[in-house]
Amino acid sequence: MLWFLSLLLVLLGCLGNDMRVNGAQSYRKGKATETHSCHYVRQVSDSMRSPEEMRPDGLNSTFYKKYTEAYGIPILGSNKVSDDALKRACYTVRYLFAGHSGVRNTFYKLGGRFAIMAETEVTLDVPEHSKMGSIWNTRARGLGGTLPTPLTTGAEENLLCTKTDRYPKEDIFLHEAAHAVDLIAARIAIPTFLKAKEDAFKNAKAKGLWDNTYAMTNSVEYFVSSF
Repeated sequence: MLWFLSLLLVLLGCLGNDMRVNGAQSYRKGKATETHSCHYVRQVSDSMRSPEEMRPDGLNSTFYKKYTEAYGIPILGSNKVSDDALKRACYTVRYLFAGHSGVRNTFYKLGGRFAIMAETEVTLDVPEHSKMGSIWNTRARGLGGTLPTPLTTGAEENLLCTKTDRYPKEDIFLHEAAHAVDLIAARIAIPTFLKAKEDAFKNAKAKGLWDNTYAMTNSVEYFVSSF
């Protein structure tokens, strides 16, 4: 596990208090907060549903019914998902963005958000993913957000470690949320992020570290595997 810690120190050492949204349009008004309300699940308000708040198309009013938040970043779900699953996901979001104001503010400004699928829901039930191929209903129980579609998903059963979890030894939500940190926020907020990530991956590959592991697929998976 030492390599994971070393990688994080290299990457997080680039963080500072003057981070801002560089080279990308800001969408949401205001900025990320320094607080959370993970313990409090409530109904999604009309003001949250606009495309100005949640790009590119706003929040679907039929599917998204409740949410909680960390740093002003919403963790959403339908009425089918349990409050406990939303709270558990919220605590993960708190961990990922704690202490890194530039990264979380970039994520916030670019409409970054999370959604949790209930055990009975599948990928294509999520409005932002509804046009994907049907294979994703069985292929994935979570997908990382991107700049065009800044929504990251996870699954209730994985978050709560129920008997129906297909990935009992993995935290799929954490994995996909870490992808979102990379693909939506860190590479914009931290000028040296991409080079530091690529250099760390190349160094590990040159030394033959972690051969035949998923972490060595590419620099993106190398970074995410550190969480």
